[in-house]
Amino acid sequence: MISSRCVAVRASHLCRKVIEDNYGKKDKACEKAIKALYVDLDLEAIYRTYEEMSYQKLKAIIEDQTLLPHHLFGAMLTKIYKREK
Repeated sequence: MISSRCVAVRASHLCRKVIEDNYGKKDKACEKAIKALYVDLDLEAIYRTYEEMSYQKLKAIIEDQTLLPHHLFGAMLTKIYKREK
């Protein structure tokens, strides 16, 4: 198990090793190691921040364009924003 966040440069080789040793293997221990790394890196929060920024950017683009009805793209954006899978 990884005890510290793998964000520091010194630990990046450890992160890479964990991924190389465990990713894509049908083994419960490997799956657990990858999930622990995911948590250590706080990837869900990083993704949520990215998703929110992307949403706001796309929303602004949709509102600024004049060629197509706003509701057309707005409906598609609403369908994919904050989806779980």
